[in-house]
Amino acid sequence: MSEQWKPVVGYEGRYEVSDHGRVWSLPRKQVQPNPKSSKAKFSQRIGGKFLKQSVSGGYCRVTLFKDGNRDRQLVHRLVLAAFLEEFSPNLDCNHKDGIRGNNRLSNLELVTRSENEQHKRDVLRKQIGETANSSKLTNEQVVTMKQEFAALMETPRPGGKKKPRIRPPKGVTAALAQKYGVSQTRVSQICRRGMWKEGPTYV
Repeated sequence: MSEQWKPVVGYEGRYEVSDHGRVWSLPRKQVQPNPKSSKAKFSQRIGGKFLKQSVSGGYCRVTLFKDGNRDRQLVHRLVLAAFLEEFSPNLDCNHKDGIRGNNRLSNLELVTRSENEQHKRDVLRKQIGETANSSKLTNEQVVTMKQEFAALMETPRPGGKKKPRIRPPKGVTAALAQKYGVSQTRVSQICRRGMWKEGPTYV
């Protein structure tokens, strides 16, 4: 099936996005003030090219321009907004295969926040575990880490406050990361986001 194109919502006549996850800047004239004269203006042709996509956290983004303003947009949301009539900005976009850079329409779907979080856990559990080639931890280490984290989350708060902790005590994540030879982000993913199915997850 050939690549399909539709206008980027809110940027009609300026940009188009395809069901393959590419963004095209339409050729057009842009009128700008002449720096040599306060009254005269000049026009120049711009566009007619694919936008370069930057990657941050695995997600692809492009920069769009309109009325002198620049806006950074997630490519997967541009695709869904253009191709799905039922698109809602209040819903999350889910990458079915778990690959954030795969922004083909066939790999995207709208889900609720809870559905998206559940999918993340399911996909990550398939990709990450003791048997993964890049794994630095064993299942036993993960279980111990989670138990240590949960115990520290249950320690009394300063000043005798009775409300449960929302965040771990200062330095806990860093200490566990150093102990097990992983990043602080990985500790948080394992202990709080259910990245690894072995052992309890503190929510």
